[in-house]
Amino acid sequence: MYKVRLSIITPAIVFLTIAMLNSGCDFGNGQDSTTGGSTVNITSPSGDVAITTGDTVDFECSVSNGISPYTFLWDFGGGATNSSVENPGGITFSTAGNYTVTLTVTDGKGKTSQTSVIVSVQTSAAFSVTITSPSSEQTITAGDSVDFECSVTNGTSPYTYQWDFGGGALNSTAQNPGSITFNATGTYKVTLTGTDGSGARSQASVVVTVQ
Repeated sequence: MYKVRLSIITPAIVFLTIAMLNSGCDFGNGQDSTTGGSTVNITSPSGDVAITTGDTVDFECSVSNGISPYTFLWDFGGGATNSSVENPGGITFSTAGNYTVTLTVTDGKGKTSQTSVIVSVQTSAAFSVTITSPSSEQTITAGDSVDFECSVTNGTSPYTYQWDFGGGALNSTAQNPGSITFNATGTYKVTLTGTDGSGARSQASVVVTVQ
């Protein structure tokens, strides 16, 4: 009687074992390869993004399912150098255009997962400096002072400034040099040259006549 039972149970165990192996159960790490591989999401940016040339976008991702180890390939569509880092972080786009950024993740079983986001890069407005004070040509008498101030639009920081007072006073690298005294008579063209962090330059000028 025991022999009959054993002869029935043994084939059943063999059949069950073969079935489990064919189904893809991985006894080594406890993970089931029937999940279809990993699922990857770009967590930063959370969607399509629009920036201007020279701006930076932070790229990060998350991976679920699949079997480790994972390999990563970020393809920035020609807008920047590709990366194999899981979270490449800040990526700068220097040229205007629309770039499809694609992340491909491959898990330990060779199964891949992809996701993408679009980065639209627009040409940034031109860097410009303006002399806000004085707002127009000035006529003063020798020994009088003129207040000099400026404003900056667009461009990228940091900014540098060079005030050339045309020989009427000592030059200055301050953003707003303030009160400048002209002691000698003459006509002086005061020129402000601003330079932004990318090397772009802009100039503005005003004439001071000293009687």
